[in-house]
Amino acid sequence: MVVIGLPLAFILWARWDKWRDALQHARGRLKRMLTVGILVALLIIVLGWLSWQWRAPVAPAIWLLPLLVLSPSGSCAAST
Repeated sequence: MVVIGLPLAFILWARWDKWRDALQHARGRLKRMLTVGILVALLIIVLGWLSWQWRAPVAPAIWLLPLLVLSPSGSCAAST
């Protein structure tokens, strides 16, 4: 019984360590993804706020700049 049980215990222990390391690695990746997501959301909020504050007759909103670049006629009809 010891001859069969001891190697089996070592194999299961090694697999458990490998599985636990994989879980810790996944947890680290999840934390990093959440951090990056929160930072990107804050950047979008700040850019939106800045474009709202910067909205003057001189310049369009920041989010309209891609429309200005991609519009075929070169002028944006949405800006007032």
